[in-house]
Amino acid sequence: MNGTSGTSGKGVCLHNVADLRLKGQIPLPYGTYLGGLAYAPDGTRLIVGVVDVHVFRIADGEALSTYVNEPTVNGHAAPVKQMALSPDGKVLAIDYLALTGDGKNQLPERLRLIDAATGATLREIDLDGRHVSTDMVFSADSQSLRFAGSETLLDREGKRRIGFFSQRTIVQEVGVGVVTQKTIARDIHTMSPTALAISRDGRFAFTGTDTGAIHDTLDQGTGKWVHTENSDPIRMFAVSDGRLMQTFSPISGKVVSLMISASGETLVSCQFDVKTSQTVTVWDVRTRTARYSFATPGKSRGPSVCALSPDEKHLIYAAGNEVLLIDFH
Repeated sequence: MNGTSGTSGKGVCLHNVADLRLKGQIPLPYGTYLGGLAYAPDGTRLIVGVVDVHVFRIADGEALSTYVNEPTVNGHAAPVKQMALSPDGKVLAIDYLALTGDGKNQLPERLRLIDAATGATLREIDLDGRHVSTDMVFSADSQSLRFAGSETLLDREGKRRIGFFSQRTIVQEVGVGVVTQKTIARDIHTMSPTALAISRDGRFAFTGTDTGAIHDTLDQGTGKWVHTENSDPIRMFAVSDGRLMQTFSPISGKVVSLMISASGETLVSCQFDVKTSQTVTVWDVRTRTARYSFATPGKSRGPSVCALSPDEKHLIYAAGNEVLLIDFH
């Protein structure tokens, strides 16, 4: 089994998951990894997002194809922020960073669905001022895509608000085969969500945020400064109607990854926790309690990203310039 990690100035590293031994590297055209990584379901190809999207053969690192990113602003294309590959391997969702030009020429954050085999654009999704701040998650049947983030609110004159109080946090769902888009839940957190997981049956969404963060913001309406401390727990919502089902606490750091077991009974959270250094927590979903927490080894105060192996026996995480493997058994 292979794992991947991004390295500045070198490319994508391939590791053996059993012992994290480095098996090889795939150099990138621009010498750095900015965007997303996605494995083809058959394990033969690796898709890498930088500015363009590149497809490599894993066995020998050969470049198979490149999908060019258009349009551009002042001759520059927006870099890939993240990607997600549908479970059937047919559709690649690409989230592009907003690109600011000279004030007149600019591109907002864009979400694009392409044919993973040919690179042909299937559709551009109009985010309409929304921002994606978590991973994008496909449904099990590959027919919908979910993400969490924020949307810009309007004032009484219909103009977009500015400042901390201009945003509303949301969980959003967009159709893949059909042109649909709906908001699953609103006002999910005080500040932007930072992690999202969807249960295997698609019934529940789990979200985390930068718990413990502090903002002092000028309220444009009153002219007064408002002090806000984010004390939000991890939350669980019903996908069908957005109802808040459960919360999981205490949390005292930024939640960077959430993973729900296939049974739906266990939730794993990874957080950058500078207060307790307990950076991984395994939760019982039914009782809403932590079964146990532990500090991830290494020099960093917490992981930047985590992933659960398909058999749910191992947790792989990146912390600083290290990639580590934890055995749950």
